[in-house]
Order: sequence, then structure tokens, then C-alpha cells
Amino acid sequence: MIDLTTCRIAFTFPERLTPHTFWQEHLPFGMVLVRLLRPRVVVELGTHYGDSYCAFCQAIQAERIDARCYAVDNWQGDIHYGEYGGEVLADLRAHHDSRYASFSSLVQSDFNTACRQFGEGSIDLLHIDGTHTYEAVRSDFETWLPKMSDRGVILLHDTNVVQENFGVKKFFAEVAARYPHFEFLHGYGLGVLGVGPQVPEAIRPLFHFSPEETLAFRELFATLGGALTQRIQYEKESSALTAQAASLSRENGALAAQVEETQRAAQTQTQAIRGEWQRSEAESRRAIEELQRTLRQSQQQVDLIVGSRGWRLLQGAWRLKRALTGRGDANRPAPPASHSPTINLEQGYIDLMLRALTGTVHENFTEQRNDGRDWPSDGYTMIGLKRMENLRMCVEQALREGVPGDLVETGVWKGGATIFMRAILKAYGDTSRRVWVADSFAGLPPPDAERYPADAGDTHHEYAAQLAISLEQVQANFARFDLLDEQVRFLKGWFRDTLPTAPIDQIAVLRLDGDMYESTMDGLVHLYPKLSPGGFLIVDDYGYIESCRQAVSDYRDRHGITDEILPIDWTGVYWRRAR
Repeated sequence: MIDLTTCRIAFTFPERLTPHTFWQEHLPFGMVLVRLLRPRVVVELGTHYGDSYCAFCQAIQAERIDARCYAVDNWQGDIHYGEYGGEVLADLRAHHDSRYASFSSLVQSDFNTACRQFGEGSIDLLHIDGTHTYEAVRSDFETWLPKMSDRGVILLHDTNVVQENFGVKKFFAEVAARYPHFEFLHGYGLGVLGVGPQVPEAIRPLFHFSPEETLAFRELFATLGGALTQRIQYEKESSALTAQAASLSRENGALAAQVEETQRAAQTQTQAIRGEWQRSEAESRRAIEELQRTLRQSQQQVDLIVGSRGWRLLQGAWRLKRALTGRGDANRPAPPASHSPTINLEQGYIDLMLRALTGTVHENFTEQRNDGRDWPSDGYTMIGLKRMENLRMCVEQALREGVPGDLVETGVWKGGATIFMRAILKAYGDTSRRVWVADSFAGLPPPDAERYPADAGDTHHEYAAQLAISLEQVQANFARFDLLDEQVRFLKGWFRDTLPTAPIDQIAVLRLDGDMYESTMDGLVHLYPKLSPGGFLIVDDYGYIESCRQAVSDYRDRHGITDEILPIDWTGVYWRRAR
């Protein structure tokens, strides 16, 4: 285990924190890595505004490490961030030269030319963050790999970005099969590779964490990095207030009193920001102490939500309404199919559950979270707001129209979508339907290319550390929201083993999230015949994974299904079974 109690550098505020960087959420780990690795030569490829590079230099200076550092960049731009002028390098030099020039150099050059200046086996820490296409990242890695020492560690940024022209995720998946590795999923993803055969003992446990340790370590540094993101946002708001005050002063001298008041407000907010940062730092210190005692505790953010005053008030109001109306009485008959909430309390409960399960309680969540393009550490589902809203629409419409049957999901991860379905049933007072939670709870199976050629080369089974959430943890997630009861049923095992004999009579909403051809086809073959007329079929990965889309097309063609397929977002689709 890595002893983080001695790494006070993790709480050191970075001296360079610009609003232009995409690396700020990894700065605490970068500084800790320098302390643990104690590199003799550090090279960064692709420095841009220099926040990550200056953090390395700051840590080297603070830890009094005898090292040489080199930032290599043409400082002219690339295909991802566009072109820019000399002002970017000039701004970096103004910060860098007076602090780190004694051991650090800013090298304005292309990567291949600069590579010839370094001897083989001379570099201990290499950060690759240049052009992010697959070909460029692979070329940079292979060109510079011979320069790495026996102690060498390589960092790759943007390993969790899935969009056109970004190939770091694909390349990291390939190279991780050859070297000890660790990956952070927040902040667009950061991959750590131990390429040297003699990586120092202080950093080696990082590559051998258990799934629980991996989750806890990621959440710790996501919390520390998130505080820096908040700091940048606070400073932007403070700067905006100051700029507004100056503009008012220039535009109309008669408004001098109002300008003075605005400036006072800006000063007050700045003081509040400092106080918030100090409180955040103290909370982070407490978090690291808690991590040292028990690495298996997680989901701290949702614990705070469930323990908040607003949540308690909502739960209290819910219990009061049940007491006054008799809803929830086990002896009371189930409500008619046409029943719908008559007050806003139920819809408020559903809205809050939606935000809590997707990790979007606060307004500053990313577009990736909205679209479901990431693996969030602070949520219970990775499908995003748009697909969760679609699930809500399908379940509510089935309830309003009295479509008979249960609610089913195949492939549940942490259980977020099925918890949401159970919450909707609770809000509508429906005690007659069940929610079926079907998963291996051990990740995805290796591809069976002989029976399912479309799955050949599939690598989902290699991500068990991220995708394998135990049955006990999913049940605990239901219980966390007081939704683990007799209406929730679990089907544990591979779909080919559990779905053929599942005791499900009718289905109103069926959601398939098996990713692979085999998993998707198993769900269609064994469950679609039980989908009631007017029921909804949702396929999560239709637009993103070709093998999933092929399974759906093959099944529809084989059974003559012509119901219109409707898009949800960039990958999810659904259709309604004809009556």
C-alpha cells in the first residue's frame, strides 16, 4: 500500500493554475508521483500553458530533488486546440524562468528533433500530452520509449476521452497489456505505465491495487482535483465581478457608489473563496486519514446527499403523506393502472433520485456526464441524464397506460437504472410489479468468436476492475436509498444461464445493456417474447458498439419486427412493441 500520510505535497496549492488547462484535476497526483518516484530527468511532450509541467517543477523544488526537467513543445498549436501565437510561451516564461530556470528548460521544438538530445535510458518520468490521434500517440510512445530508464514511468493524458480524432484511450488499452499500469477516469483520464523493470518500491503498489483500493484511490484524487476545478471556477466568477465593476466605473461616473459596492462584493466573495478553499483542504486531509483506516469505503458524495437536510425533509414529507393517505399499507389494494401523482412531492422525489444516481446534483457537471460518455466515480450509473430521462418516460407511460408486466434490465453495473425504476414504482405507489436486476456481477464474458463472430476481438472482459461490481455492493446501493425490498429480484450469472429459466411472466419495460452481440442476443431471445404489447424495448449501446447493433438487426429481421427504432442520444435507442 502507498503511504499517503507522508505525502503532504498532495495538499500543496499549485503556483500555476490557469483557466485554460485540462490537467488541473490531476495536479495533486502529479506532485505526489514526483515525491514517490524522485526522478532524475523529467520530460513533458506537449506543454501548452504549462500547468502540469510547472506542478512537476514545483514538487521537485519543494522535495529538494536533484533533477533536470525539460518541457518540449512547438507552442504553435495542433489539430485539437487550434493555432496560437507567441503569447502563450511568453506567459509561461514569465512564471517559469524566475522560479525554475536553474534546473528546468523550455525547449521549443518538435518531438522527434528534441528526442535526439537525450541518451538512451536517461529519462525517469515522461509525460506524453501532444497530438491525441492514435497514430501520433503511438509514434511518440515508440520514439521515446528507448530513452526511458530502468526506473521509468510514462503518463498518458486523455485516456478516457471517446470522440473523433482522439486515440489515446485505444492506445492505452493496447499498451497496458504489456506493462504494469493504473488509470484515473476523472479529468478526461490519466494513464500511468511502469515501463522500467525497476520501478521504485514507493510507487510499485499502485500497479497492484485490489478493486476496492483502486476505487478508493481514484475517488481520493478525484476529490482533490475537483477542489482545484472549483477554485478556477470561483476565480473566474471573482474576475468577472471585478471586470464588471471596472466597466461600470468607466461608463458612468455617476454610478461610482454602485461600483464601489460591487467591488466590496467581489472582495467579500474572494474572501469566501479563500475560506472555501481552506475548508476544502481540511476536508481532503480528513479524507486521506479515512482512506488510511479503511480503503473499502466509497461513494462519499452520495452519503453527503442522503444525509443532507433537504433529503431528510423530503423523506419526512414522504412518510407524513403515507401516514395521512394510507399509501404504502401492505393490506391496501394496488392502485389502478391510470394512477399518477397528484402532487409535486412524488415528481420531486423522482427528480432528486435522478440527480443522485447520475452524480449530477450540482450544476457544474460535464457534458460527458450529461451524454453518458464517462465512468463516473460519484454516480451509480454511466448512462447519463438523457438515457435516464428516456427510462423515466418509458416507465411512467407504461404505468399510466396500464401496460402489464415487470421492469427488467440486463447489465446493471452499480444498479443505478434499476434503482431508478424501483424509485418510480415507489413514487407511483405501485406494489404489484417487480424490478429484475440481471447481471453476472463479475464483468463481461470473454468473446465466443466461434458462435458469435461479431464479438471477435471484443475487449470488455479486460475491464473487470471497472465493470465488475459485486451483487452485495449493488444490493447495498439499493439499501442506501431504502429501496431494497421484495419488489426487487436479482438474477446472478451469465445471461445464457439465467435468462432462459428466469421466472418472469410479462414485461412492461425491458432495458438491454450487455454491450456484446452474445449478451444482447441472449436478452432478445429469452425476454423479448415476454414484452407486452405497448411495452418498451431500450438498447443502450446500439449507436456505439457495432456488434450490439448487429444483434438487434439480426433479431428484428429474423422475427419480422418493423416497429420504428427511435434515437435517445448518441448511442441509445428504443422502440415500442406494436399492440
